[in-house]
Amino acid sequence: MPKNNNKPIKTKTNSKKNTNVTVKIFIPKFEDLWNNHPNINGIKKACDEKNSKGLYLYDNQCAINMHYCFKKSEVNMASFKGMKCKHGFARGAEEMANWLRYLKPFGNIITCQDFKTQETIDKENEKIKNENEKIKIKNENEKNKKKMKPLLAEIKEKSKNFKDEIDGKTGIIFIKDFWMRSNESDQNRSGDHIDLWNKDKLTASSMIMHEFLGFIPFTGVTRYSKNKEVWFWEMN
Repeated sequence: MPKNNNKPIKTKTNSKKNTNVTVKIFIPKFEDLWNNHPNINGIKKACDEKNSKGLYLYDNQCAINMHYCFKKSEVNMASFKGMKCKHGFARGAEEMANWLRYLKPFGNIITCQDFKTQETIDKENEKIKNENEKIKIKNENEKNKKKMKPLLAEIKEKSKNFKDEIDGKTGIIFIKDFWMRSNESDQNRSGDHIDLWNKDKLTASSMIMHEFLGFIPFTGVTRYSKNKEVWFWEMN
């Protein structure tokens, strides 16, 4: 279980000696994030920016909402360089998820758990297989053995039912490529969602959101195949 302590940690800036620095990492409590989220506070649109027709520019505000609750919870967002609305809130769910995963604003205390569906694993293995075929051809034509490239390793992991893995936990959740935009098909869907996960629910309470998350309301039927990949950061 991750700990919500804000103890300083040491990190190396480069490979030179005596270059250790002390950096304080602030980790908010999950309860604070949850209570500061617009959906929990009844705020319909954290960004009220509209177009010339008086319509909201950003109908889907999941990333904006997360940035809003991070800011209210005093999380330092200075390192986030993605697209923003006029209020300075992040617009892209995947951009924010990548910021959490790769820039690690919470250091290594809170790390990303990656749950891939079998569909995603199979597609990635197919790409690896095709790339290996290209490498084999290049290696066969390469006279200098030192320049020969090793083959890529296929993904051996099996898909996990992410709901079983995160049930009863709290944290931040990113659901990749699981809803269709107006010009997309089910096969090339690219709609993402980033939110808070509180044991068995999101801040988003709409029926369609829970359907895409894995539940068809009032039926007891689950549709995990709709989620191509789920990232989860467990927090206390």
